[in-house]
Amino acid sequence: MNIADIGKAWEGRMLDARLPLRQWLGTTDHSCVYLTEVAGPKSPKAVVKIFPADFFDQDRQLDRWRALAQLNFPYLLRVLDGGRSELDGTPFLFVVTDFADEDLSQILPQRALTPDEVKDLLPPLLEALAYLHKSGYIHGHIQPSNVMASGDKLKLSVDRAYTVGERRDTTSLLTPYDAPETATGPVTTAADIWSLGMFLIAALKQRPLPVTQNPSTAPNIPSDIPEPLRSIITDCLVLNPKDRCTLAEIGAWLEPLSATAAAAASAAATPVTKPATRPASAKPSAPVRIVEVAEPEIKVDNSKEPQAPTSRSNWRVAVPIAVVALIVALVLGQRLFSHKPEPAAPPATETTEAKPVAQPAAQPATPPNPTKPAPTPPDDPILHRVVPELSANVKRRIHGTLKVTVHVDVDPSGKVIAAKVTTPSSSHYFNNLAQITAQQWEFVPPQQNGDPIPSTWQLRFQFNHRSTEVFPSRAPLTKTP
Repeated sequence: MNIADIGKAWEGRMLDARLPLRQWLGTTDHSCVYLTEVAGPKSPKAVVKIFPADFFDQDRQLDRWRALAQLNFPYLLRVLDGGRSELDGTPFLFVVTDFADEDLSQILPQRALTPDEVKDLLPPLLEALAYLHKSGYIHGHIQPSNVMASGDKLKLSVDRAYTVGERRDTTSLLTPYDAPETATGPVTTAADIWSLGMFLIAALKQRPLPVTQNPSTAPNIPSDIPEPLRSIITDCLVLNPKDRCTLAEIGAWLEPLSATAAAAASAAATPVTKPATRPASAKPSAPVRIVEVAEPEIKVDNSKEPQAPTSRSNWRVAVPIAVVALIVALVLGQRLFSHKPEPAAPPATETTEAKPVAQPAAQPATPPNPTKPAPTPPDDPILHRVVPELSANVKRRIHGTLKVTVHVDVDPSGKVIAAKVTTPSSSHYFNNLAQITAQQWEFVPPQQNGDPIPSTWQLRFQFNHRSTEVFPSRAPLTKTP
């Protein structure tokens, strides 16, 4: 029996003597999905997906599910269980995940999302991907059916994620959401960037761009997609994986959150897996702010005075009263922005100054792959250093050296609670990227009278087309009696 042909046939059966197949929810070309319940006093709702036994390398996939079950993050659907079993003589693999109310593939046939709605989706998606990458996983196929809503939160399903460096081992053909290089090589974080770009196209146009399995030219991005989304998509859908943008660079296309909102979101966030070079006692790094559109060509100009930050309005508003809008609100976390950003100019070959865009609502992600932790010497007062890792596209846009100084306030635990650009460069993009990165640093708190106390630091960033350097210095402590 073909798994895709099972449909309702197994409703009411018991899977593996412990999972009741309560209700058939749907079928794809490679799986069958049922509502189930997991064991426990509350018997929470869950979903079980059933795959043909030969769809994966069975042992490898079971190992993946066991490892993925250890992940716990607000914007990911948890993997609860998995295994292999047999019903009616049909062998199969199954995975159990959290239940989600809706997925985006149910919305797009009715209408495309607006650019503002897509911008609302980006922060939690970036955060989910950042957590995955930092934990050593690649999602591999970000598409509307995997972007879900559970309660009032957006969730990304991860039951088919890979570990970094693996090769695809499913029997399914490549789709437009699969990066071209995954047909013959291992999956990398750059594959998720391609997948994200194609997902943004699908959200805006109701379907992804058609591509062949071995494209010779990058997809043609529709000209009517507004900035900064068009530039983000263009830099995602680059054929050479090394030239694609990074998660941090996508963040630097958007406007930063206020310090208060970022701090509140950070306090509520689930801790992120720590990198291997980080001391076990150190706390997780601060979340990344999503910031504004990058400038296509960057030249050094030290004549500009520091610019005061622009204040923004609060983002919460009521959702329009319409059935479709209510469904979209569910997918987007039932929160849409109350303002629209000014469109930025499309990339050009001359020096431009990007206009500020509207603030996103949600807390974005801590960029794992876009930044690289440096080894920490034993007596170093810095617990966690982060240096932006620029893509080749961004490096080519730099002329000379851009210098940005960021003042950071550090709490008694050593965590950055506020970061402010005090000496900006001529580029809004690099000012914002430096501010994003500064929030990820962590420090050994100084002691006074035997107790840890707050401190302040200056982080001086230097960007050029060859390298990026950061020079930290701590402000003198103020002694108290």
